[in-house]
Amino acid sequence: MWALAGHGLTRRIAMTSHHYALAPKIVHNSDLIAVLPSTAIEDAILSGDVLAVEPPVAVFPTPFASLWHERQELDSGLRWLRRHVNGLIPKLAETHFANLKRRLARRPKLTG
Repeated sequence: MWALAGHGLTRRIAMTSHHYALAPKIVHNSDLIAVLPSTAIEDAILSGDVLAVEPPVAVFPTPFASLWHERQELDSGLRWLRRHVNGLIPKLAETHFANLKRRLARRPKLTG
């Protein structure tokens, strides 16, 4: 919202949804657009069901984090699982963004 205001623009929200999984079908079957994490709709982007473009203004990424209760800190099985998952995330993200970069359409021009 603030990124748009810096360009003298505002947004008009036509609808909201609590589920990322609905977004590709809504976008595909309407004239609406959505700003979503590409990882949430990767299959729809890579299959060509929706067109992905970089936003015309900077959108700050959400960091990945893993959280657990302190009583699970010494559980060796859960420690192994956290290390394994935390090791996979950067590899999966690298693959995702490489695939996405190949599929991105040209960046739209920002107009008021």
